[in-house]
Amino acid sequence: MKIKKQIGIIFFVLLFLFCNCSQNLETIEEKIRLQDSVAGKKNDSVIPTLEDKIMNVVMSLPEVKKANAYIDSISKHKKGIAAIINEPENGETDYGVRVGYNGDERFEVYYFFYVDPKNFQIKILNIITDSVISVEEWRKLKSSEN
Repeated sequence: MKIKKQIGIIFFVLLFLFCNCSQNLETIEEKIRLQDSVAGKKNDSVIPTLEDKIMNVVMSLPEVKKANAYIDSISKHKKGIAAIINEPENGETDYGVRVGYNGDERFEVYYFFYVDPKNFQIKILNIITDSVISVEEWRKLKSSEN
């Protein structure tokens, strides 16, 4: 009888810890939305949110579509491009959107975009110079490298 009581207590302690951990995950301060295979998915909501509009603008870029096709082909049509969107940090106005491959071990970033929520103008982080430039300027730099 004593062993059953101890097992019962252990069960309830583990259940309490499990429930407490899942609640902590929901209260993370930074809102990060990870969307696997965003390109091609339909939005079920009638009115798209600002974040939906930002994601649609980013996912429509030729570079992102090309990366999506690449991931789709190497995964045998099981995965696609993924994105993480971050709200503007203190003093900033642009949303950050990391685009890449969501692997089993980590999120591999291909591009880091910044999107102005007022006019949906897109900038990109140039990792070579560690500067944020327009997508058009970045494309010119990339074409001059080839």
